[in-house]
Amino acid sequence: MRNAATNDDSPLRFELEGGDDQILLTIEEAAKLLRIGRTTMYELMWARKIEPVRIGRRIRFTRTSLERFVAESSRRRR
Repeated sequence: MRNAATNDDSPLRFELEGGDDQILLTIEEAAKLLRIGRTTMYELMWARKIEPVRIGRRIRFTRTSLERFVAESSRRRR
């Protein structure tokens, strides 16, 4: 899948404030990456459609889990 914004094959290439080398994303960063609201991000997490990484009480997301969600969502639409 080609991303016109960055001209590469990765579906979720997006420059965040902390740089592109972040391993884990906050809920706000993940929502921004998917271009959805924070509340929708929480709903997807509670529905177990996107798996979070929990570190104590903190909730984070990997780019891989977000890419998996996008891939599975596009497969379901077909």
